[in-house]
Amino acid sequence: MRVIPLLSGQENIKKWKYGFQINGLTSSVTLLKHNDKNILIDSGYYPHWKKLKANLNKEKLLPNDIDIIIHTHYHLDHISNDVRFLNAQIFSATLRKLLLSADVRRNID
Repeated sequence: MRVIPLLSGQENIKKWKYGFQINGLTSSVTLLKHNDKNILIDSGYYPHWKKLKANLNKEKLLPNDIDIIIHTHYHLDHISNDVRFLNAQIFSATLRKLLLSADVRRNID
């Protein structure tokens, strides 16, 4: 299995009078290449789509080449690019549940 980081989480935290302001926050997106399957861990935040698409292109992949997306959780910065991956099956699970899930194993074996 190859593990390829496509986007790293980005934060720009500024202290201001009333606390902290967070700008540019996004999830990381990781590509797993296992046998003939292309799997994304999270799909990222829509403002970062161009960068994600460019990084997929570097791996010689198009959005339709992604077979599976696994969500770590359902925050907007982790799921909002899902609509761009029309052929992907989407799963949400903790790592423990993922490793035990027969459905996911069946899809990547």
